[in-house]
Amino acid sequence: MAIESGEKLSEYERMCRFAVFGIKTSGVNNGGINKQLFLEKFRIPINNIFRETLSELEGDELIEENNGFIRLTLSGLIIAEEIATRFYSEDVQRKLKEVKDSFGRNGL
Repeated sequence: MAIESGEKLSEYERMCRFAVFGIKTSGVNNGGINKQLFLEKFRIPINNIFRETLSELEGDELIEENNGFIRLTLSGLIIAEEIATRFYSEDVQRKLKEVKDSFGRNGL
């Protein structure tokens, strides 16, 4: 079970972190968000959780879906950290704002 700062992570927070990790590894060794693995791990399709975010990013041609993976396009790779923040939970966004760290580079 994942523990962050002595706190148990919620299922939603675990989903967010799964998506962020997939986005941040999108340009490495065919990384990206594995839709089947997300479904197996959380028992719900990723599109049900992040439908609006995925739709906007796809419409802006920053992500694409191929062979069951959601990956950044070349344009998306250039701003990968910014895209990853779109998958941060509201709680993480609030904490990062408090420490004035938009991308979470210094941890929480």
